Amino acid sequence: MRFLPSILFLVFGLASSQSVSAISNADMELMDALAFVFHGQEEGERNGTTTRKYYNGNSARYETIYSSADFASIKEERRKAKFSRQRVTLRIRETCVIASTYSHVASKGDSRDQFEADSESIDGTYYLNRITRLEVANYRDVPQLRWVELNVEGQDYYCDPKGCHSKLSGILAGPGADGPDYDDEEVLQRRQKAVAIIRKYCPGRAG
Repeated sequence: MRFLPSILFLVFGLASSQSVSAISNADMELMDALAFVFHGQEEGERNGTTTRKYYNGNSARYETIYSSADFASIKEERRKAKFSRQRVTLRIRETCVIASTYSHVASKGDSRDQFEADSESIDGTYYLNRITRLEVANYRDVPQLRWVELNVEGQDYYCDPKGCHSKLSGILAGPGADGPDYDDEEVLQRRQKAVAIIRKYCPGRAG
C-alpha cells in the first residue's frame, strides 16, 4: 500500500470560511468534496488542529495548521518548528476538471501565525469524469491507526509534472484521529457523502 505524500499527515478541523467573490453552490460543494476525499481538508477545529477555507471566483483555498510534533514523518527541519501549515488550492478549469496546488511549510519558531516561505509545492489536475472506481473505507491493517483507506482508479484521472496517474491506494489520517472524541465511523460516513457528491456532479464511468 502506498502512502499519499500530500495527505498522509493531515488532520482537520471548525473555523470560519470566507467568501470574497461569487461562486456557484455546485462548484463549492464539488471542491469541498474533492478537498476532503483526496487531501483530507475539511473546515473545522479538533484537538488543536484548525482548517479554514476561502473562496475566490472559481477557486477555493484550504489551509490546515497543526502541531509539527504530532507527525513522525515530517522532515527533521520541520520538527524544529512548533507548527506546520498545509495549503490546498483548487480551481475549476472546466466541468469536472479541477487544477490543484499543494504546499507544506513550517512555522517560524513557536508562532502559529507566521510561516516560512513555501518550501515545496505540487501542481496537478484532476479529471474526475475519468474515474471508474472511488472508494473509502476504514483502514484496519494496523489497529492502533484510526485512518481511512482511499482507492481510486481511472485512466489518467490525475496528472502532475511527473506524469499521469491511473490508480491510487493510500491512507489518510482522520480529523483529530489521536483525540478522545474521534469517531472513525462518523468520519467515514462524512467521507462517503463526499464521494457521493463527486459522483453526482462528475459521474464519469464510476460505478
